[in-house]
Amino acid sequence: MTRLSGFQRVVLLLLLVLSVAALSPWHPAGPFDPRTYARLAHMQLAYPLSSILWEPLTAPGNAIVGAPDFRVAFAVTAFWLGVAAAIWAWRRGGVWWRRGLRTTGWAVFAPWCLIAYMLFISNIHFPGWRLNPHDPDTVIADLHSRTLGTQDASVLGLFKLGWSLARGFNVVAVTAHDDPHGSFSAQQAAAREFPQLGVIPGVEVPDTDGDYLLGLGLKPGVQIPRFSSDRLDYARRFAAAIHDQHHGAVISLGWHLDIDAVHRLAAAGVDGFEIANNIHPDTPKDVRAAILDVAQKDRLALVASSDWHRWGGAVRAWTLFHIPGAAAMTPQQRADAVVAALRNHDAAAVTPVVAGYIGEPSIARIVFAPFVEAVRYGAELSFPRLLGWWVWGGLSIAAAAALERRGLRPSRVLFATWLGIVGIGLLWRGVQIYFSKPQGALALSNTTQQLGGMAMYAAAPLIAVALVLAIIGWRRRRAVTHRDSTPSPDGSTSNN
Repeated sequence: MTRLSGFQRVVLLLLLVLSVAALSPWHPAGPFDPRTYARLAHMQLAYPLSSILWEPLTAPGNAIVGAPDFRVAFAVTAFWLGVAAAIWAWRRGGVWWRRGLRTTGWAVFAPWCLIAYMLFISNIHFPGWRLNPHDPDTVIADLHSRTLGTQDASVLGLFKLGWSLARGFNVVAVTAHDDPHGSFSAQQAAAREFPQLGVIPGVEVPDTDGDYLLGLGLKPGVQIPRFSSDRLDYARRFAAAIHDQHHGAVISLGWHLDIDAVHRLAAAGVDGFEIANNIHPDTPKDVRAAILDVAQKDRLALVASSDWHRWGGAVRAWTLFHIPGAAAMTPQQRADAVVAALRNHDAAAVTPVVAGYIGEPSIARIVFAPFVEAVRYGAELSFPRLLGWWVWGGLSIAAAAALERRGLRPSRVLFATWLGIVGIGLLWRGVQIYFSKPQGALALSNTTQQLGGMAMYAAAPLIAVALVLAIIGWRRRRAVTHRDSTPSPDGSTSNN
């Protein structure tokens, strides 16, 4: 029996560790109610079967994005990666100056790879969680999202609407910054292309403290109050205008709030607060407690939103509305019913849902983020996703044997392939974003050029290193072939 190489043993060990984690009784994905983090019954999270094709490629991104605060997990993982790469490079030895140069280079390049990879995952829309409630009269809504017409996003409205349907949403609010033009465009596009999806036109506005309000259920042609330096007066006027002129509802983001702001905004007439947000998970515990207290006293809705801009296929937040007869309603009727439930303070009909814990992580979880989140990721794996790992792991083990017979290093070939896939994919997406045609408020800015340029700049070093490794591998292969074909002194040739 052929003995496994070091690379093959590492792959097999990884598969076994993931299998043990997936088969453990720990199910950290939930779904959970973010108000109490109690597990929710009568619904389940599902992952599409297409994940089999992509799971090993998307795994690092899923591990980081699934952390309580993905930004903290990303920063700590980048640090650990840089340290590990530096130690590995230093241990290779050599002349001191060359050793130091190599160590510094790898300490910088390894975190750069992670940055480029996260941009890749953010802009290539891979499979993600879908929430499936058992009650047919349950409406699944996303009350905070973007399109290309909303200033800081990078996907067209049609793509965003298709993404929302794929993630199981019945209703989606498109909440443009300041100018709701893009949200009305998205509503018109949904009526033409996605008639099964209800769209709520919305807007997101700030006040002087950096607090943000969502106005939902806007009517075209009806003005929104201009910004005022008096944050309380502006919040009151904004809420009154949304209620009286648009017959809509107002939600406050939890992001950047303090305890005083929570009480001010509740007094100003908001209809609810975001208790969970995919992009801004860092609501302090005392602010969170204040939101829960005010919501209970004033019967305000608490919602969980994706705040989706373009960030890949990941979604970890949904808001469920229990509306009698919703299954027989048209999509627009469901959208109107969602706004009405918020405006009427029917908090009992509203259930926020999250996949996993979103919030402030413990110090230990921060320090050991790469390891803790890797274990958590493994415990979240469904059978199809685990099967994807075994399929690709088996192919990797077989490919490693073939590469080693040809004198190539499997780890180097795998690394070069990974760099090439991520680099080329990110470059392709960056070019697409760069030349996207802006709509609405975005037409006045160069946001798409900045986002596209960022992606292309991050991709360039990865492609360059992949080419260098490919050239080194090609030369090594030629040297081995030449050596094997060179006659020995007795006139014979080597035969591998």
